[in-house]
Amino acid sequence: MHDPDARARIYENYAKLHPPPEEVIDDYDDPRALMDADELKQHYAEKLAAESTGTFPDRMKAKREEIYARSAPEPEEADSYDDRPGVHQAVEAFWERHSDISESDWKKMTSPEFLLTAPDLAPLKAKAEASGSRADYERFLERIPEVYETAKEQRERAEVVRQMMRGRSPLDENALDAKIKKTMKEAR
Repeated sequence: MHDPDARARIYENYAKLHPPPEEVIDDYDDPRALMDADELKQHYAEKLAAESTGTFPDRMKAKREEIYARSAPEPEEADSYDDRPGVHQAVEAFWERHSDISESDWKKMTSPEFLLTAPDLAPLKAKAEASGSRADYERFLERIPEVYETAKEQRERAEVVRQMMRGRSPLDENALDAKIKKTMKEAR
């Protein structure tokens, strides 16, 4: 006959013969540092019971929610305030000329990743920051929208090409393959 309590007895006997190794806790801020062996067993049993409740999908969902609930550290913004008068005058003149630029576009334009897209932007920025002159800042600030518009046009053109490629039918592809094969035969 099958004994329903056999498994529990086997685990108890195993636990008696093979006690868990003593864990040395050096951190005295850890509450486990002051617990004796029985309290530690109870602590780990409660922890195991808390972790093993529910089905696998429920535990995975809880873990995902825990991960997503953690707030990502906010990136530290560099102090963009510059107290040199030439810088302020250049920035004010720029905003008077380009009042149509949105805040999101401005953030994209001044991001470090974007400034590396054009080879002349980084040296212009370095020169403007080093000298602090209004003329250098105006050159730098006027170059940014030009590069941004060019990049925007290139993205739009790439999207048009992508849309055109998606719109191709199998008939077009078969005709293209036939034309390629015909050209290859003629080339021989």
